[in-house]
Amino acid sequence: MGKITNNKKVYRVDPITGANTRNDDEGNGSASEVMNDDTAKMLYDQVLNAASTLVDDPQELLKMVDDKDANQRDLALRTVAELIIENTSFNKNNLLDNKDNLIKIIKRSSDPEPQVAVTAMGALRNLTIVNPESCDLLLSSDILTSLISNFNRSLEFISTIQNNKYTTGPALENQHILLQSLSLLTNLCELSDSAFEVVSNSVGQHFSKLFQLLIGHSLFLEELVFYTCEFLSIITENNAKLSMTVGNDLLMQLYKCVSESKMSIKLLSLISVTLLNIGSHYHRDKVVELITPLLLPAFTNFQPVASLLAIKEKRLALKEVTASSNNQEEEEDEPIEEDTIVEDGDDDDEVEDQQMGETSTTSNNNNNGDTKEPKKAKSESVTFENEAEKMEEQWRDSLSAQQTAIEIFTNILSDDGQQQPSDNPYDEDDKFLDVQDIESAQDQDVSPLIKYLESTTLLANLIELIESIELQDITKIVKECTELMQLAISLKTMYKRAIQCLSNLLISFSKEKIHSHQRLWDLMLKISAHSIHNGQISQAKTEIEQLEIATSSLWSLMRNNSSIGFNNLDEIKNILFITSNAPTLVKTNLIGMIGLMGQKDMCKSILNQIGQLFVYCLANDQNAEVIAETLNSIFDVFAEPPVNQVFKELNMMSTLEQYVPILRNKIKTDKKKLDRQMLDRLDESRINLTRFIQYKKQQKY
Repeated sequence: MGKITNNKKVYRVDPITGANTRNDDEGNGSASEVMNDDTAKMLYDQVLNAASTLVDDPQELLKMVDDKDANQRDLALRTVAELIIENTSFNKNNLLDNKDNLIKIIKRSSDPEPQVAVTAMGALRNLTIVNPESCDLLLSSDILTSLISNFNRSLEFISTIQNNKYTTGPALENQHILLQSLSLLTNLCELSDSAFEVVSNSVGQHFSKLFQLLIGHSLFLEELVFYTCEFLSIITENNAKLSMTVGNDLLMQLYKCVSESKMSIKLLSLISVTLLNIGSHYHRDKVVELITPLLLPAFTNFQPVASLLAIKEKRLALKEVTASSNNQEEEEDEPIEEDTIVEDGDDDDEVEDQQMGETSTTSNNNNNGDTKEPKKAKSESVTFENEAEKMEEQWRDSLSAQQTAIEIFTNILSDDGQQQPSDNPYDEDDKFLDVQDIESAQDQDVSPLIKYLESTTLLANLIELIESIELQDITKIVKECTELMQLAISLKTMYKRAIQCLSNLLISFSKEKIHSHQRLWDLMLKISAHSIHNGQISQAKTEIEQLEIATSSLWSLMRNNSSIGFNNLDEIKNILFITSNAPTLVKTNLIGMIGLMGQKDMCKSILNQIGQLFVYCLANDQNAEVIAETLNSIFDVFAEPPVNQVFKELNMMSTLEQYVPILRNKIKTDKKKLDRQMLDRLDESRINLTRFIQYKKQQKY
């Protein structure tokens, strides 16, 4: 499947109970009740105070980690967790690069006090997010032993609970231990192949219980359900041994449960990854058909740009409210100017006393009124801030779900293309084959899975999503509201993956099922234009990758519809100009497009320039894909007699004859470097080159 990227959430103050003490009474309350704001705020204030005091004395902090008092151990570990994510100087002093120090914290992940164990795992979880390089040191410090023990023990305890009493003290504690274990195990498995292998071999005994947990998801902490989904999506990837321990019946129970539930699209997308990972070992195509209806709402139920604009308006409104609140506070702090007092005479003294009394009274009244206004403004500011943060959190979750759905479809399309058997169209008894012959062979190879996807709204969903992002200037939005920078980066990442998915789709779908060719052409041209400045291709890695995808899509559209393409010679000349120095994959796509354009009547006047480009590429490029596509384009453009005069002017026959031994030698020398598919393609090009030379000689041009 390929790993799915997630916005990792760090561990913050997260009290299991109202206070840091054990409470085994059955009336302990639900998770939402024990996670009350006052307790969380009090604990967070304690952490902030400890952090400011102990940040410059880390050794004292480490001593507290082993304190006899569980509350002190918990406070110390909470402080470590906070400093890891908030204090760069704490990370730079290499405190946790010391194996002995790290072992102290790892030891606390098995602390007899559940809250301490949870906090220790939370701190280590933050470390893997902020500093992924710490993974090797954590593994060498034997972190997996305690984590796997926590995983097995807590999951076994939860599975023995009867009468749905999951909100009692021990049950709630074990849920927190399990969710922190799963979160940290997931991070380690993503970062290390060795961790992935160890965990895979160690969780089998209780592995199926995780699926039972998901089936009964409404009974458990929402966070636990999420981290269970995330863990399963990672640990089942290319893991046949572990996946096959989950029976088909249990898998279908999970599918039925989630298809009938009101789970968030984020959870549905993660569960879909797991269903596909495991289901691929049973009946992959059937699983794809089952999960597709679960995934498509990720496109229709969330409009990322519209939601981003709503967040921008909320952030700008927050700035106005905050500025107003600050102005009122500044006015309140200004000293009150007293009236000028007459100095002489007793009567005047009495007037002075009276005036001062009135001024004092008025001042007090005004101050009382003014105090309410700043408090009101400040309260409004806090409300706006909370609303903005909630909107951003929901946006991230929805975007993550949308990207997961896109990744799944991208991989499905890619895997299907790799698995499809293809007969070699270059039959030894056949004459030279042109591109139309190859396309006809490809049209017959559409798999049942692709036919199913063709019947869905996937193509339309992708087009609408990409267009909605193209219509907006995301850079301008960020300039107007810099707080949206990270959201914009996430949006750009998803946008790139959506283009890749659409490109895979255009290659895989039959041409009859790809509608709106002109709309797609215009969209891909617009995307390509972002990477070309003043007639030069950008050297920025992201823009090059985007151009590779866009030009691949344009090429696919041209192959599928002969009426699609550039409308004037100036556009084609520009393509010729940028092709010679283009990056390899972009150059391959452009040469393929030129090979199609060169066959049209409108290009007759520039055939010499097209031929010169092909000769230049053969003489100067060593890349196998460029060579193969250049030869294929020569065969297409210069195959028939009407172009023989240009063919002769270019001395093309001599060039091609000289290239035969060069190509034969390249195949021999690169045999161990190239993958089988590319090696076969080069060999096909060699066969076709010999045939093409014979074919042209028969024309006696």
